[in-house]
Amino acid sequence: MKRCKACGETKALTEFYTYPSGTVDSWCRPCKRDYEKERSRRRLDAKGRSRPARWSIPPGKKWCNKCRKVLPIAEFHKRQDWCKSCRSAYATATRTRESQDRSNANTRAWRDRNPERVQELNRAYHKERYARDRDGILALNAASYARHRKARIADAKRWAEANPDRRREIVQRWET
Repeated sequence: MKRCKACGETKALTEFYTYPSGTVDSWCRPCKRDYEKERSRRRLDAKGRSRPARWSIPPGKKWCNKCRKVLPIAEFHKRQDWCKSCRSAYATATRTRESQDRSNANTRAWRDRNPERVQELNRAYHKERYARDRDGILALNAASYARHRKARIADAKRWAEANPDRRREIVQRWET
């Protein structure tokens, strides 16, 4: 329990804001909220401004942080701050050849500066991939190959009989 310095009431600690350092605010949440609203209003009045349009948005509308317009919610993807048209324009602009080349150049430069790190990452990747293949995928492929072995051999013989010239070319290429 703690006493609020603004209203003087004794409230549970959950009614107070806590800071990352672990300390608890001396004002309760409702008092602090009211104080901050009033402080913001006074600051805007002192500068001769009014509240931004995005602070008074009607229901069913949403503020786009990119084009700075109030639009219907249908113009937004779920949990996105930019409208669909702004996101589309941004995606198109970032997918240009120049931006891809710039990204590739940055990657290449990092790889040139950090060859040991690249080698370490490659080793870890291939080690993990080998373990995964050894444990799962290779076993599946071996079982599948064993199940269909006779059918594959029969298919290969049929193809060889139907394409003798092509088979001869392939055999000659392999022998040289």
